[in-house]
Amino acid sequence: MSRIDDLIAEYCPNGVERKPLGAIAKLYRGNGLQKKDFTDKGIGCIHYGQIYTRYDTFTSQTISFVDKKLADKLLKVHPNDLIVTATSENLEDVCKAVAWLGGSDIVTGGHSIVVRHHQNAKYLSYYFQTLDFFQRKRAYVHGTKVMEIKKDDLAKIVVPVPPLPVQEEFNRIVSEEHLKTGIAEQFIIDCFKEGYVDTDGTRIVSMLPPVSRFAPSNAYELMKSRVVERFRQYFDRFVGM
Repeated sequence: MSRIDDLIAEYCPNGVERKPLGAIAKLYRGNGLQKKDFTDKGIGCIHYGQIYTRYDTFTSQTISFVDKKLADKLLKVHPNDLIVTATSENLEDVCKAVAWLGGSDIVTGGHSIVVRHHQNAKYLSYYFQTLDFFQRKRAYVHGTKVMEIKKDDLAKIVVPVPPLPVQEEFNRIVSEEHLKTGIAEQFIIDCFKEGYVDTDGTRIVSMLPPVSRFAPSNAYELMKSRVVERFRQYFDRFVGM
């Protein structure tokens, strides 16, 4: 049996549950914090506007700080929390998430929602990048010039919640193969919906990293075959999702 087989057989024999985000996490809305509040040192902070342009799926360092007096008034972000943007001028950027993986608390401010949970933070942050999540959030985002989602509405969005060891195995595949995270997780979600692993389209290719021009001529095909096989093993045990 593969590593995925072992994990699913032990932890998830009947398939993967979906639950409202509010059933697996507590959500908190931030307030305050403007860019003029930034200092050269102090308590780390992440401003909602920086999530659009300065951060990726996860981070263990902040690029900005505030003094302790102000930090005491702001919303705390614990290690493993997600910080999610609550507003944007476009639908795509509402609910952009960054997982905080640093070793101590930081703070965030207005237009941000902190998701405090006991899942794998990378896995959950990856899910926020998928088309599946995008389609689900559309029902709850409102506004025209400025689009927004309420904390309580974000809590209603239903997310896939495999056991922690399975989340960690997915992260390991993505990390070891250097895959594009949101595309990889969406690919698996699409496989579950369609009932098979599609290897003929462009989706496998779109998640793969570039290959060095100095690599052997068959390196790309070998990498593609390896990734397909690893996800087939994953899919074979997740068809009940």
